[in-house]
Amino acid sequence: MGKSGTTKYPKMFNLGSPFKLDPQKKLKDKIGKLSDEHKKLFSAYDQGQEVDEGKLGRVENKLERKEKRYSKKYGSSPYSMMDNPTAKPKGKMKKEGKLKATMTKTMTKLPQQAAKISGPHKNK
Repeated sequence: MGKSGTTKYPKMFNLGSPFKLDPQKKLKDKIGKLSDEHKKLFSAYDQGQEVDEGKLGRVENKLERKEKRYSKKYGSSPYSMMDNPTAKPKGKMKKEGKLKATMTKTMTKLPQQAAKISGPHKNK
């Protein structure tokens, strides 16, 4: 027997986790946790309790960065109560536009290619 952790599994077992979260939901959850922590620290600071102001500042900065990234990536506020399933995220629009342009070019070439393949003979 070898050392623990040295077992090599076949490729089929080295798969990623099937329970990965959606990146949008993961970022939204992180923002929610930071928001709760900021709320707790700020309310204690507001009531005059002794709070580490450095920690409060770090939490605020981190929260702002995550909110900015979310709004830049997904084009909406992470605090919106209703997620609009028909709205498309801004980050994906460029890829879809390129794909549509490529497909349009391909579709216009298909009839011309079909004519070349079939040749000048007529159907009987």
